Amino acid sequence: GLRVLDVGNNALGVEGVTRLATALSTAPFVQLTRLSLRHNSLRGRGCAALAGALAGGACSSVRELDMGYNGLGAEGAGWVAAGLKGCGSLETLGLAHNSVGDEGVRLLADGLRLCSRLVRLNLSRNKIRDVGAE
Repeated sequence: GLRVLDVGNNALGVEGVTRLATALSTAPFVQLTRLSLRHNSLRGRGCAALAGALAGGACSSVRELDMGYNGLGAEGAGWVAAGLKGCGSLETLGLAHNSVGDEGVRLLADGLRLCSRLVRLNLSRNKIRDVGAE
């Protein structure tokens, strides 16, 4: 089955990622280990659709998830955190350049507690101040 899916730099937007999430949830042949959604203008609403697929176990074998450069903001970070409960194999999470800020990083922290295998987390350029790093 399909192991690596890189749809970076495609301007999927909310509608596109919603369709992708549906496909990932219903395709029995998909056993992804790497999923890249970099540079797709997902925003917070796009993460809501993806979170459902992730939490539902559609990506339970994903070891690397890259959602950098999507303008997720705090709302999107919250949705990513909600989706992490279905990502027990996750080792690398890329969320660079998403403006998650202090509120978003606090929301992420709750979801990250469920990722016992996580060894790499990229939160560079997210406007996180000392308050968010606590």
